[in-house]
Amino acid sequence: MTEAFERSTHKAAHDVLGRGLFESYPEDPNDKNAHGAKSLRDSLDRVIRFKKADVIPLQRYSVEYEKDKYQVTFWTVENAPVLDDAGEITYILHTVQDITEWVKFKNLERLLNTADLARSETKNDIELFFNAQQLQRDNDDLRLSRQDVLENERENFRNLFRQTPEMVCILHGSEHVFEFVNHAHIVALGFDATGMNVRQAQPESVEVHGILDNVYQTGETAELREIPVTLGKSLRYFNLTYSARRSGDGAIICGQYES
Repeated sequence: MTEAFERSTHKAAHDVLGRGLFESYPEDPNDKNAHGAKSLRDSLDRVIRFKKADVIPLQRYSVEYEKDKYQVTFWTVENAPVLDDAGEITYILHTVQDITEWVKFKNLERLLNTADLARSETKNDIELFFNAQQLQRDNDDLRLSRQDVLENERENFRNLFRQTPEMVCILHGSEHVFEFVNHAHIVALGFDATGMNVRQAQPESVEVHGILDNVYQTGETAELREIPVTLGKSLRYFNLTYSARRSGDGAIICGQYES
């Protein structure tokens, strides 16, 4: 049970843990429009029957905030099953969002009783609100999915080049900060430069500083053959390729080079 749920229901976790849901959250027996317990019970029954999540777009519930004192609240409710390896329900995740202020803002509080829920203007407002919420959840899920895909692509790239015998690194931003270096790069420099920028890690390698700046600024790939590069106190010769990597909007975010 979260702190937000405790605040919405006016009940602390230690007061309800181990007790039945409807015993812990009784509705006002004097509220003739009280139907929240029934709709919630029906939703939970559907979850158990179909083993799928069930949503109540708008639920009116009389919450007991003190002994025998109640206040009407409005929630969007989602009940989702947690299944074990055999596909059987072990828990039901009960999630609520308090939308009482929205109901008051839309002047729906007086209308939202059992008889008036069928009014077209009321239903339209509720459906519009619920659809907007669902769209937001879908967008959040899509954003997370894209992030997962991008992270998988990054990890696949790192795994591909981590053990290759050629030096490979990814540099981020205008300061050319090492975001990734493979084993060959670490051996050549004598240390892991991850998190350092090029001028910090290789202050002596002045031959490549300006080239990296130009690649970052123009986005043009630089292919260099047998270019002398100072590493530490020795001068070595490399075939280098510097290429820009762009973000989704086309902005150059980093470069990479291979030797």
